[in-house]
Amino acid sequence: MRAELNLEKMKSIRNFLVLLLLLPGTSGCVSSYKHVMVSVVDETTGQPVAGATVSTYYVVQRFSLASRRTSTSVTDANGTAVLLANYLPHEPVLFGHSEPFPFHPMYDVDITNDKYEQHTSDTGSALEDGPLLSRPVKFIPTTPDFVEEIASEKAIAGQRAQDEKRREADEQKADELNHRSPDFWPAPDDDWLPKDEINRLLVERRWENASKVSLGNEQDIDSIKRAVLRNLTLPKSEVGEIRWVSQSVVMVHASWYEAPLAAGAYTYVLQKRKDGWTVLTRYLIAIA
Repeated sequence: MRAELNLEKMKSIRNFLVLLLLLPGTSGCVSSYKHVMVSVVDETTGQPVAGATVSTYYVVQRFSLASRRTSTSVTDANGTAVLLANYLPHEPVLFGHSEPFPFHPMYDVDITNDKYEQHTSDTGSALEDGPLLSRPVKFIPTTPDFVEEIASEKAIAGQRAQDEKRREADEQKADELNHRSPDFWPAPDDDWLPKDEINRLLVERRWENASKVSLGNEQDIDSIKRAVLRNLTLPKSEVGEIRWVSQSVVMVHASWYEAPLAAGAYTYVLQKRKDGWTVLTRYLIAIA
């Protein structure tokens, strides 16, 4: 008897869900597809890029009733492509209240030829609250709704060469600063490593060049660890690797952990003085 009641209950739930999906306005494919024109141009020259594949895609969400039918087109000689994209004032869901934010697609741009090899994504966020929400379904745009800029292989190679040249110059300046001012330690930026590239490289290169072999005794090491832990007053703090810049200056990795999304890591700089090892500065290198 109980089994029969459970079976009837399951059938009732199933019938309710089927009815809910068939109710007007709660269909599993709620949509308001608009014609959207995307323009793809060269970011350096501003010239249109033909032959780029432009596609819509949507973030998947459980129990969403919004249609996620994708659309794909290829840019013409004017660098434009027209797609069908679903734009809703909010995302309808099967259970509970609808999401309060507008529902819209993201856009992918793909192209591979002798001039370009690019894959970019754009949220189209500028269109969320724009005229697309009220655009008539049959309206065909004649001007781009938004423009996607892509870089040519030549431009990318030129930028890489320029970045490498700049990095080599910064590394040379960091080395000069290291030799000219061995006692200088740049101040952290809001507890992080310096944002200034030369100062950041200075700290990184000093760590790389510091001795992994201890230049002190066990008493020094114990004193260094105690000094770090006194400063790092956070849950489950521990001292990691110690590297020796000199017999009187060390760099130390230290970390703390409370949970997978509550943890952090630092690089400490300490100097040996008459009263023991003292923290000169510290740099936050990672946090979760």
